[in-house]
Amino acid sequence: MYNASMVVNQGPPPYLQNRYRLVQQLGRGGMGWVYRAQDELLGREVAIKFLSPELTVNQTARARFAREAQSLARLSHPHILTLFDAGREEEWDYLILEYVPGQNLHQYRQAENGRLSLTTTLTITQQLLQALAYAHKQGLIHRDIKPENVMMDENGRVKLADFGLALLQQAKRITQVVNSQVMLGTLLYLAPECILGKTADHRSDLYALGALMFEMLTGQPPFTSSSPAELLANVLNEPTPLPSNLNQAIPTKIDGIVMRLLEKKPATRFQTA
Repeated sequence: MYNASMVVNQGPPPYLQNRYRLVQQLGRGGMGWVYRAQDELLGREVAIKFLSPELTVNQTARARFAREAQSLARLSHPHILTLFDAGREEEWDYLILEYVPGQNLHQYRQAENGRLSLTTTLTITQQLLQALAYAHKQGLIHRDIKPENVMMDENGRVKLADFGLALLQQAKRITQVVNSQVMLGTLLYLAPECILGKTADHRSDLYALGALMFEMLTGQPPFTSSSPAELLANVLNEPTPLPSNLNQAIPTKIDGIVMRLLEKKPATRFQTA
C-alpha cells in the first residue's frame, strides 16, 4: 500500500534521469524540497524542486501540476526563473530549474539590517514589475509572491521563482492554514480576496508586491502577528499603515504607490503591472 509519509521520510531520489545528481539541499518547506544539482550531461548546475508526495497523491493534483509546468515552460523572461524540464520519479514530481547563485530577498534584506534604500527598493520593484507584466500577459498568475521567491544573483539581477506552483498549496483551505505556523510567511503577503476564498487574479500579485515594497522600505510587513488567524483578521479589517510612519525618509509619492497597491479591494488597486 502506498504511504506518502514513508516516501517523504526517505527523501527524494539522489539521481534523476541518469543525468541529474543531487549535490546540496537548499531548502525545505511545506511543498517539498529544493536542491542544487549537477547536470552531468551538459556540465552545468541546476536547481531541482521536488513536490512532496503528500501534495500529489491524487490524479487531479498531478494533472494540475502538469498543466502548471506546461505554463511555466512557455515563460521566457530575464526576471523569471527558467524551467528546463519536469518529470516524476519514485513518487516524486519535480521541476528542473535554472540555478541562481546568490541569495533570496529575505536573506539580502537581513544582510542589510532589514531595511533597504529607496533606490534599491525601486530597482528591485521595477524588475519584479517587468516579470509580472510579462507573465500576466501570458495569462499566468504567481499567487505566492514573497521574499523567499525573489532570487537575486551576484550582480543584483532579480529572478522571480515558483510561478504558478502556489495553486497546489492554495488547494488547502485557509481554515486549515490558520492553525499552522508553516504558512505564516506566505500569509504576510496574501491579498484580502485570497483570504476570503475568492479567485486570485493579477491584482492579487500586485497586492503582494505592495507588501514587499512596504517591507523593503520599512523593515517590516504591513501587518504582523505571531498568530496566523489574527494576522488574517488584521489584513482584512485593520487600516493599512503609511510606510512613512515607520520611515520618514519615504517620499509622499512612494507612500501613495505602496498604499494603492495595498488597497483591500482589487478594483481600487493599480489594475496592471
